[in-house]
Amino acid sequence: MESKSLTQNQFFSYFMTTSDMYLNLSKSSDVVPTRCELLYESVSSSIKMLQYYFHIDKPRDETVRILSDILGDWVQEAYDIALKLHYDGYISENLLEEDLAVYEEKIRSFVRDAEEVITG
Repeated sequence: MESKSLTQNQFFSYFMTTSDMYLNLSKSSDVVPTRCELLYESVSSSIKMLQYYFHIDKPRDETVRILSDILGDWVQEAYDIALKLHYDGYISENLLEEDLAVYEEKIRSFVRDAEEVITG
């Protein structure tokens, strides 16, 4: 069986679709820790997409610093929010429904901005 290689557009489209999927799934859950983790995964997928786009082969924290140097502080800010959602919201279960509204909008904006970098 012959495998077909993905085009660059297909490759980045996968990450965009994955980020959007996690973002949309987070809206469909009533469980705050689950929503927090889905939002975290959305950011994570967008960061991976940007990491591949800019050919960065570094650990995640260093990748985020490099991406922030290239694109601006909005990358680091989104990553910091994602970590807060993961650790405080998902693992420790210390975030409330009311906390998520602001974070969700910032994550949505980050995903949209990351996609704009790729699609121009």
